[in-house]
Amino acid sequence: MAASSTFAEVASTRRSAVRSGPAPFASSSKMASTIHSVESSRVSTGRKGIVRWLRHWRCAATTTSWLWVTELTAVATAPPSSRVERFSDVGTATIEKLAARYALPQGVSLRAGVNSGFRAPSLAQSVYSSTASNVLFVGGVPTPNEVATYPVNSAIAKALGAKPLVAEKSRNASAGISWAPTASFSASLDYFEITIKDRIVLSENFVGAQVRAFLQQNFSIIGDIRPRYFTNAIDTKTTGGDVVVRYASLLPAGILMRSTVSLSRNHTDVTRVTPAPPELTALGQSVLFGRVEINRTTEVQPRTSSRVNIDLERKNLTVTAHVARYGTFTIRPDLTGNPANDQTFGAKVITDLSVGYRFGSRSVTLSADNILDVMPDRNIDLNTVGGTKPYSEYAPYGQNGRFMCVRLSYAP
Repeated sequence: MAASSTFAEVASTRRSAVRSGPAPFASSSKMASTIHSVESSRVSTGRKGIVRWLRHWRCAATTTSWLWVTELTAVATAPPSSRVERFSDVGTATIEKLAARYALPQGVSLRAGVNSGFRAPSLAQSVYSSTASNVLFVGGVPTPNEVATYPVNSAIAKALGAKPLVAEKSRNASAGISWAPTASFSASLDYFEITIKDRIVLSENFVGAQVRAFLQQNFSIIGDIRPRYFTNAIDTKTTGGDVVVRYASLLPAGILMRSTVSLSRNHTDVTRVTPAPPELTALGQSVLFGRVEINRTTEVQPRTSSRVNIDLERKNLTVTAHVARYGTFTIRPDLTGNPANDQTFGAKVITDLSVGYRFGSRSVTLSADNILDVMPDRNIDLNTVGGTKPYSEYAPYGQNGRFMCVRLSYAP
């Protein structure tokens, strides 16, 4: 446990160096003495900076990690790191990171970084199973059925072509500029690009008379069952940018105001799709991951969003207002690819408001989420499933409208 806490302390110190700039030699020497208490370490000093190497065993996670940190005592900081992890189920991965920050006059700083990522399949993705009643669109017709999710190592999933899951691997590159001329104002602009290889997703629902006959003949499953399973079916690439402006001020009457304005835009593309395995093509299934699931990955979340947050505080009284604008999003729900069911939903502005008051160790807060009771656009008739689904379940702000509550708290 002591080794684990030291490793976390070193990593935390390294991240602080990236945000705050180069650390002085005094703190570096102090950290070097801390590292010396771990299994093995080496510290070498020179005019340009300090290089430390740390080998650390994390037995609880059955992984082995190496961390290499470099701190430069110039204006720019560039701490590269590398970590090797070994998982008993999915093998070994090397995680690397290189970040740089350059401070300019007038509170301006430039930053950039590249890193690789690794994510082993979760327990739910590996062994999760469920059967749920659902209504899917087939040729524009709402069709009741049972959607069954089978674990990849189950006999049914293997018979339908499921393969053991492998770890996702990613590459992330980012660059940005920040400006903080005063303690009460800051602004930043960042760009990022993320590629994910062997992304774990749910397959399409496999439908048709051949699938039903196969399940009945081989597994004695009767009824309109639409099987599916998790699979490393796709590679994706996400690009985007963020703008964040923060400002704090002391207003008349002793009111402290803190405000944040943020703008975000991102776009995800599917760059590779695994073709259907022979086991599926033999059952008339030509697609493993098709139009419906690609849409859920790339279009059902708004590509743009913006937020304005304002917090006002005076003595024991606090007032908070959050305003968020969500951009348009599109759904393509028909399994056969019928474009008649495609629908694009318009942008909406959602406002949340809360007022709180503290008296001693007690506090009371009145809050209203979506106080203006804004609803998403209504589904077109083809997507209402006989009128039972008037609104899309994909709206990021929900479909229940205004929500109000009173919260009482006590902290002895």
